[in-house]
Amino acid sequence: MSPVDDRIDTGAARGFPAAQPPPTLGARDANAGAGESGSLETVRIAGVRLGAPVVRLLSEILESEGYPETAGKLADAIEQQVTVEAPLTADDYGAIAEALGRNCPATLYRLRAQLLEWH
Repeated sequence: MSPVDDRIDTGAARGFPAAQPPPTLGARDANAGAGESGSLETVRIAGVRLGAPVVRLLSEILESEGYPETAGKLADAIEQQVTVEAPLTADDYGAIAEALGRNCPATLYRLRAQLLEWH
């Protein structure tokens, strides 16, 4: 009977890259929609953590839907690396909900659902 080898096989000895630990829930949210830069910048909107690229997309949607002031607030939040809730008013949340009601990419569905739940 051979002794039990309690070492974990990472595959490195066989030429495979070492296994990476699974990301934490926070890291997964932070990377949602991350582009090539691999940025971990996030902004919270209505309690939903979104990656900076997704917030940029939302800002573009808001601009095209006629809400430039709200779009500007989101762009500022990214630029200033706001890591807490974005400084938005009830009117801003309403503008986001209305704009996403007409144009809601999959990456923003969770935010839209949260805003609809609030109203």
